[in-house]
Amino acid sequence: MREGRRQGNHGTSSQFLASDPDESGRTRTGPAGSVGRCAARLEARGGRRAEHRASELPRYRYRLRFEKTGRLQFLGHLDLTRAMLRAFRRARIALVYSQGFNPKPRVQFGPALSVGIESYGEYLDFWSFDVLDPGDAMAAVNESLPRGLRVSALRDVAIDAPVFRSRCARRTTSPIFRTA
Repeated sequence: MREGRRQGNHGTSSQFLASDPDESGRTRTGPAGSVGRCAARLEARGGRRAEHRASELPRYRYRLRFEKTGRLQFLGHLDLTRAMLRAFRRARIALVYSQGFNPKPRVQFGPALSVGIESYGEYLDFWSFDVLDPGDAMAAVNESLPRGLRVSALRDVAIDAPVFRSRCARRTTSPIFRTA
């Protein structure tokens, strides 16, 4: 290894890193004690490090009842999950995300429904950073959902309420035969 170069640094010397100015004109420190650009800019304004801690922000928990009917009765559970999360995004509902390398929205669905079964009472719990008006949120989500999925009720739930799955002991289904 040549002098002035570190292993894993892809051939960039520490002197270059110490002397190379970033977009703001300041020089950045080397990779060992690196201060990120966002943190450096925040510290320059007198603030603390740019770390949003989700535990510091208020959270609100909601329970949503929805219907899966028509052609969407053939939608699998994973596709249903994607459709609902997409509808939340389009309705601009700020969901709480898990912490870690690959954050996921804090959403809990009820037990998966078999493919090909219609339902008029499926439930999901979700956490949001915003206080939602049930009527407005229902309308916004319903506007974003495909035909066959419809939110029928939305209400707030206590944060420490029992998990939805623990309250759902069994599911009763009744076949409906349609004659042509």
